[in-house]
Amino acid sequence: MGWDGPFLNKAVDYLINNFTADDLLDLRKVLLVFPGARAGRRLIEILVQKTDEQHITVIPPLCNTV
Repeated sequence: MGWDGPFLNKAVDYLINNFTADDLLDLRKVLLVFPGARAGRRLIEILVQKTDEQHITVIPPLCNTV
């Protein structure tokens, strides 16, 4: 993903770009694993913010910690 920006923002952009079809971001089959719960909550927060700005409906992923 590179070092040119915050990782969680880049991860959200990747999810939006690769899993969106017809204004629906369906992440039901995606499992995201984080080192701690805070990172998972923050990723979901960024995901909701960015998809709201783009008027995309989100079906959230499964999030877990190591």
